[in-house]
Amino acid sequence: MFITAKVWKEDDSWIAEIPSIDGVTYCGLDEDILDYVVDYMKCLDIDVEARRESDSVIAMKVLEPRTLIAQILKRLRGDKTLSEVARKGMTRTMFHQYERGSRDASLATFSKLLSALGADFEIVVRRNAQ
Repeated sequence: MFITAKVWKEDDSWIAEIPSIDGVTYCGLDEDILDYVVDYMKCLDIDVEARRESDSVIAMKVLEPRTLIAQILKRLRGDKTLSEVARKGMTRTMFHQYERGSRDASLATFSKLLSALGADFEIVVRRNAQ
């Protein structure tokens, strides 16, 4: 699973936005922004291998997708209760297992979880250049 960060300079800071998790980090030097993004992800318990794809994009390979899925679910659920989410076709226990990252989700299950939260997400499948 791959995600990206958008990078730009604003005043004296380099900013990286990670849209899939509503995350933002910044630093003073362009050459440090990659490390700041990796550290930010580690703070969320998401291990990534990151590389600069261009001046404005950092590509990240998520090493344990269940941790990313858990973070996305936590952020999207917000203040909805597990009972409210469970009414959408999944038990509270099952949803909570995905949200804690203790259960792997197939693509179909991830889509179902997002639907239960009323999320509008785009899942893109692309072939990696070797």
